Amino acid sequence: SDSLIQPLITIDMVSIVMTKGTTNFSPLAISSMSLVLGPILGDMEAGKMYATYAMQKCDSVTDLSAVARTAIVVYGMVLNNVISYEACKQPMLDNYSTSMIGGDIQSAMWSIVFYLDLCWFTARPLDSLDKDFSTYTKVCADFSQEQLEVQLACRWQMVLNLRGRSDHRTLLVGDAFDEVERMRGLEEAGDASVRAMILHVKKY
Repeated sequence: SDSLIQPLITIDMVSIVMTKGTTNFSPLAISSMSLVLGPILGDMEAGKMYATYAMQKCDSVTDLSAVARTAIVVYGMVLNNVISYEACKQPMLDNYSTSMIGGDIQSAMWSIVFYLDLCWFTARPLDSLDKDFSTYTKVCADFSQEQLEVQLACRWQMVLNLRGRSDHRTLLVGDAFDEVERMRGLEEAGDASVRAMILHVKKY
C-alpha cells in the first residue's frame, strides 16, 4: 500500500537533497522525513528535529509554493503533536497569506483547514468560527476548490448545529452542508476518502 512505501519514497527524496544540494525541493523533502519519523513511525523527537530543520531550509529557497507546502506538513502534521496548538495557529494563518501570494490556492485552503481545526481544538467561540468558516468556504467556492470546500462546509455545518441552527442533532444537515445528500452522491461515485473525512469530522 501507499503507506508502506511512503518511508522508502521519503528516504529517496532526502538522498537526492543530500547529493544535489539545497534546491526549492529541499524543505518539502526534509519535512516529509519529519512526517515519516514522527507521526508515522513514532519517533516524535526526531520528527521535531527534522521539522525544525525543514523550516530553517525555507530561508534558502525562493519558491513560495515550496515554503507553503513545507509549513503545512511541519505545523499541520508534525509539530502540532509536540508543541501547543496555540503555537501552531499563527504559522498556519501566515501560511495562508504566503500561499495566496505565491499563487498556490490549494495550499492556501489547506492552511485554512488546519488553522480552523486548531481554532476549534483551542475552544474559539462558536460565533467567531461561524464567521471564519462562512468566509473561507466561499473563498474555496470562488477558486473552484471543490474538495476543500467540502472539508470546510461540513465543519461549518458542525458549528451551525452546535449553535442550534439546524433541525438535526446528529446529522450535518443545514444551510452550509447536507450530509445525507452528499453521502449518497459519494457512495454512488465510490469516493470512500471524502466519506471517511466527513465521518472523521463528526467525531469532533
